[in-house]
Amino acid sequence: MEKLKIGVIGLGDILEQRGSTYDIPESRRFLNHEEILKDPKLDAVTIGTPNWNHFKVAYDAIQYRKPFALEKPIALDTDEAAMLRDAP
Repeated sequence: MEKLKIGVIGLGDILEQRGSTYDIPESRRFLNHEEILKDPKLDAVTIGTPNWNHFKVAYDAIQYRKPFALEKPIALDTDEAAMLRDAP
């Protein structure tokens, strides 16, 4: 069985510490969520940003056709949730 390659969006200030702890090369540490979404080496991402940012990152993941896991809430209101549901 092949291992999935999952990117984590939302480490924020602990990125440097965790990256060093787990020997993640600096070339694989992204400061912009769009960089990680564009990465063809990743099978999917998990989105753990602050609640106010969930919609933007999830919407971008849909646009980049990158599968994702999103912690709740998916959006701040029903309009944003509907936009995610209906995103092309």
